[in-house]
Amino acid sequence: MERLADEVFYIMFLNRSALLNLNLYLAGYVQQLSLDFETEDGDDGGTVDLHKLLKREGVLRRKSPPEWARRAVFFRDRGCCVACHRDLTGLLSLLSKKNFDHMVPLAQGGLNDITNLQLLCDKCNLEKSDKTVATSSQYQLWYG
Repeated sequence: MERLADEVFYIMFLNRSALLNLNLYLAGYVQQLSLDFETEDGDDGGTVDLHKLLKREGVLRRKSPPEWARRAVFFRDRGCCVACHRDLTGLLSLLSKKNFDHMVPLAQGGLNDITNLQLLCDKCNLEKSDKTVATSSQYQLWYG
């Protein structure tokens, strides 16, 4: 069962459009979170302090993605900006800076989760800002 779950995640992780829709759906729940509640039951039967998780009501605090998540997103997106396809590998230009963008911005209830990340260049990241825009549905085949 664990192997099946890993395979399904791998297939879904390649589909940014499906991940965008999943995160838009989940953002609806995040937006309903309120600081009025000190704690809620956690998965382990303990409690979760919402003040540590939320910047303000309905908005999660920003956290830098761990290195493994950055690598996974970088390789999934083939080292290119998903909006303009600029090379961000550093092989063609050392000036291109990669940004790990939240497809659904935190300000709109987006999650700090690998399923909500995409690779953008500086210019496209600044233009997108805190808006939700369609992500690229263009994929490069892993073979042939």
